[in-house]
Amino acid sequence: CSASGAPALRVTATNPSACERRSETIELSWQQLVAQLPRLTPSNVAVFHQKEQLPSQLLDSDSNGVPDVLLFQVDLRPHARRVLHIRPVARRQEFPSFVDARF
Repeated sequence: CSASGAPALRVTATNPSACERRSETIELSWQQLVAQLPRLTPSNVAVFHQKEQLPSQLLDSDSNGVPDVLLFQVDLRPHARRVLHIRPVARRQEFPSFVDARF
């Protein structure tokens, strides 16, 4: 369980290399997350490192209207390990966009 009392899934990201990995993209199966945390929805899923909510997004890679993966990024020092928690929240934090594309 998390500090908020909501059930949480613990995920450990590791960097086995001797190189720093900045903004390393982590991809988790949405189907597997929901199987372990049935209360997760696209509107309430959040990723935390300690008490800090991290920017994250769902991706529907096959365009069928159902999320396929949860994406987020972390910085990892050489040979480091970072423990993260995935859990439902009442309100997701808003983050500024890192990109701006125009057609």
